[in-house]
This record gives sequence, C-alpha cells and structure tokens, in this order.
Amino acid sequence: MEKLNSAEFHDVLKDIRSSYRLLALYQRRVLDVVKYIGNQYNFNFTSGWSKFSNASLNGTRASIEKWSWDWLSMYLYEFNMGKREINGGTYFFRIIHQADTGFFDENEKTDISKLDISKFGNVEVASTRLFLVLTKDRDGWPFQKNLLDNNLSKNSEGLICNENWMGVPYEMERFYNRSTTDKVLADFNQKVKLYFNIEILQTIEAED
Repeated sequence: MEKLNSAEFHDVLKDIRSSYRLLALYQRRVLDVVKYIGNQYNFNFTSGWSKFSNASLNGTRASIEKWSWDWLSMYLYEFNMGKREINGGTYFFRIIHQADTGFFDENEKTDISKLDISKFGNVEVASTRLFLVLTKDRDGWPFQKNLLDNNLSKNSEGLICNENWMGVPYEMERFYNRSTTDKVLADFNQKVKLYFNIEILQTIEAED
C-alpha cells in the first residue's frame, strides 16, 4: 500500500470502510448460525478460541506489535459448544469457522508465512467453511488431537476421524438459509449415528 498515490489510497479507504461493514454483517451471520446449530443439537456455547493467531487483548495486555491477524480473531475460530450426556456417554461438541482455506491450500505445496498474504491461494478457488466436530468421553481441542491440523485445506472433505473424535467440514454456502442449514444438520446427525450410534438432532426437519 505504500506505493499508492493519494487518490488511490483514498479509494482504498472507501473499500476498507465497506469491508469492515460487510465483515461485521458476515460475522453476525456466523454467530447466528452457530447459535442455531447449538439449539438444534441441544448444545450451548461455553467458550471460544482463535486458532490462526493469538487474539488481541484489552487494556495493558494489548500490544501494538501483534500481527494484524491477531485483531481478526474469527478468521479461524473454534466455538466450544459444551457437552451432553447421551446413552451413558459424554459428548463434547465444537464448531470451527474457517473464513479462508487459502493459507492452508498453499501450505500443502510449500511452507509459507501467515504474514505473506500474497502467497495465499487464490480467493476464487479457496473455501469458507464450518467444521462440525464431536468427541466422546474426551474433552479437549480438535487441533491438539491432530483431527484438524492436517485437514484445513479445501482438499479435505467428508468425514474426518481419529479414535473418539469425528468431524465434517461443510461449505459456508450450505448454511444459506434455515432449510439448507437443516439439511446440513441432518447430514451430520446421520454421520454421528453411523460413527457413535447416537443421534444428536432431536427433530430432523430437512428434506432430501
């Protein structure tokens, strides 16, 4: 951006204002989808963690030396949705929002820095996704359990499993409205039934 002239920088700032407003609307949508999924599965949000960087903090704990990514914590974010007792087992549910697979798409080919955005995969072919993750009798973080560490590129699809952990990535486009979201929830419920022999969706409203 340092190579822009004054007029070009003026136009960029208009794009920045629009981008922040769009991002605020999008993140509100993500939060609403997460809340809806939790309600349908009878899980409740308890905590959350930024997974691409270290989230910026308030007061004197904030640092101007932090990455710009540290101020965009929902870029890759894990929603801890609590636990339920089902058929004698304790099940823990997570929802992971992945705004962009671009870094991970390219990192499969060569080791690149998270700060070198110019090396990220093309936005036209990258994906935006939600991972739905369930584990039985073992609390913890999907990233620490090696469930997601190697499955964050757009090439990872379908059921991902590791012992008592299972997860499925879904394209964000599939959460377009309530009807399409319900179809995703029914699909994940079916995969949970096959893997753990339980159902977490009490009423399946989605149609084939």
